[in-house]
Amino acid sequence: GTPYLVVDGLPAGVDDTLQLLRKLRIRLPFADEELAAVQRLEEQRWAYYVEQIADVYYEHNLQKEVALVGETSLILGLAGFLSASFGLIPKVLVMTDPLPESAKAAVTAKIEQLIADYATEVAFEEDQGRINDIIRRNGVELLLASSLEQKIAAELNIPLLPIAFPVTNAVILQKSYIGFKGAITLLEDLSSRIVAWREEGKDADYA
Repeated sequence: GTPYLVVDGLPAGVDDTLQLLRKLRIRLPFADEELAAVQRLEEQRWAYYVEQIADVYYEHNLQKEVALVGETSLILGLAGFLSASFGLIPKVLVMTDPLPESAKAAVTAKIEQLIADYATEVAFEEDQGRINDIIRRNGVELLLASSLEQKIAAELNIPLLPIAFPVTNAVILQKSYIGFKGAITLLEDLSSRIVAWREEGKDADYA
């Protein structure tokens, strides 16, 4: 049969993507020195871009309490990366795809492992009204979700960055927030969204 590899979530950033490559290394014919070279290159690239954005990060206080809404594989991939590498505080994680109860327990345990330092509400919900209620009661400062969450973002007067489908206000052909380059794209888009929100004066107290 066709070889396959099961992963918990889509990898985002250097650490998680390298971890996936190490797993693939067992099955694919590429040398250890090739993986080491990729690691050096991507770590240097990430450090460079983080340094470039450092002033903006502190000037605009990009560390926010955030809610993530989307499919399980995406949320698992982004939650740990955003907290560890970007300093976001994951206050709410909502998985919107239907899962059996056994899978929900495994996902919850994985999330607790990824973001053990935070008191994060984890929910499995498909109903938009209940998703909005979860976001509303947690008082988050930033929403990473889909266009379905536009109304609750407007109600709470917080910025929304679309990370999941559907996206109704943009055309997306190949942009991704996964992997090495995807993490840098996410860094750009997330920072730009918060900076634009403040510059537009949407909320004078948003700091």
